[in-house]
Order: sequence, then structure tokens, then C-alpha cells
Amino acid sequence: FVIPMAYTADTAELGRQIADWKTIDPQLQRIIPGLSIYQESAGKTVTRDLNLIRSQHDLCVRQGARGNLYFSLQYLSDPLIDVFRTKIYPAEAPAYVPSLRPLR
Repeated sequence: FVIPMAYTADTAELGRQIADWKTIDPQLQRIIPGLSIYQESAGKTVTRDLNLIRSQHDLCVRQGARGNLYFSLQYLSDPLIDVFRTKIYPAEAPAYVPSLRPLR
């Protein structure tokens, strides 16, 4: 499968990217969005705003994404871990295995 690096801070742009991917993979069976958890701020790299991370995750869910990949591990802060644990993934999620059949 494909994991595009959709590291935009603009959630509307992320929506446009997902719409574009769905022209190839309408059910997002083999495209897993890669989202950033960091940003540049005042010349420093810091953990991205937690509300932005959550809203982008929610958009992916609404669009039918079967999961997400988050980059970069060094910005996985305790507050973000708490958001993942309590808001984004409050229950254990089963592993997703894409179909081996061709999409078309």
C-alpha cells in the first residue's frame, strides 16, 4: 500500500488531497494518510497543535481512511500521547491488512 506524506497544516488542503487519492482508490483500501505531528514555530520545531492533529485525524476517519501514520516520533509528547490514548484511539484497534486483490 501507499502512505503519502500529507504534512500540510491546512486541513482543507488535506481534504483536497484525500479527494484526489480517492479517484484512484475510492475506498482508501491501499492508501493510508501520513500526517505530521510537528511544525516550525518561531524558528524552532515543536509538537503540532493538538487540536490540529485531532481535526486532521477526524477528517481522515470521515473520509474512510483505514488508519494513519504519524511522523515524527521525537515530537510524540506526553500531552499528545494522552490525546491518542483518550480521544483518537480510546480502544484497541485491530491491525489493518489490505486486500491482496487488485483494486480494478
